[in-house]
Amino acid sequence: MATQRPSSSISRTATWGACLAAVAVALSGCASSQPEPSASGGLSIAKYIEMAEQAGADEQQIEVLERANKRGEVTFEDLNELAQLTIQCEKDAGFTVIEKAPVEYVPGSGLFTPSYLSNQPDGMSDKVAGEVMDGCSDRYDTWAGAAFADQPIVVEAYNNQWDTPQVRACLKERGYQVDDDMTGTELNNLSMEDWMANTNTPGFRGCDPDIG
Repeated sequence: MATQRPSSSISRTATWGACLAAVAVALSGCASSQPEPSASGGLSIAKYIEMAEQAGADEQQIEVLERANKRGEVTFEDLNELAQLTIQCEKDAGFTVIEKAPVEYVPGSGLFTPSYLSNQPDGMSDKVAGEVMDGCSDRYDTWAGAAFADQPIVVEAYNNQWDTPQVRACLKERGYQVDDDMTGTELNNLSMEDWMANTNTPGFRGCDPDIG
């Protein structure tokens, strides 16, 4: 979920696919960052059910995941059902929550996720507000969101963002071999390799989809 923190409130726009497939690797940071799907997309929905149960997720999240597992996919409808529970959880804690139009997970992908804006009540510290939002998400939607983001179709749409002339040219300029038939996944992995090699370079900018 993308989280912004204005001076007077925490505003979270929930867009699943945000602390999501990364949850299988490291669950920390899910409340304050936009999670990215894994490069390969490999965990089954059944595995996310197992992790949700171990984490003490609400039974309603487990039930949605079990239905999705039988169906073979986590859908927008699944996420929206759970979003309503998360929203109510936050409202019960005093938050003002404004539902927004669904957000396309990756532009042009046709894959949408629910979206809403949460504002903490007056007098509540950012620390406490973050804990409340994280608690509501963990109960109702974290694991379903992770399962959604780790689906092959979603991972492919995410990785395809790297398949642009700009990213290809950037990587070539850095000295990497970029073949014409390289996929978005391969280009993303190469971009990550470049980023890892330059993490200590001041002012370094990676070969990312938003490169101009």
